[in-house]
Amino acid sequence: MDAPYYPAAVVVETCRSTDGRIKRVSSAPNTGEQVYVHMTRSLEVQGWTIESKLAQSGQFALDATKSNRRAAVLIADRAIIEPGDGQTRITVLVTP
Repeated sequence: MDAPYYPAAVVVETCRSTDGRIKRVSSAPNTGEQVYVHMTRSLEVQGWTIESKLAQSGQFALDATKSNRRAAVLIADRAIIEPGDGQTRITVLVTP
């Protein structure tokens, strides 16, 4: 998967569907804002074009394209996750 990975994150789930879509869920001890800034920069460095961004109430989303592929990055800040385990949740979805 050539979508970004947050360096302090621990992967909790990875799966690939039969049509080649990849989902990776990880958690990180950093704030959602820190993860959002890093993931935005990483997408751009890896050649992805950011199509849209959302940052609202501890939830963040990035939608990006590269060639004919699409990546979505969804981030839930550790402060809004129930039950609060102190970890920010990062979900990366990539289509082939």
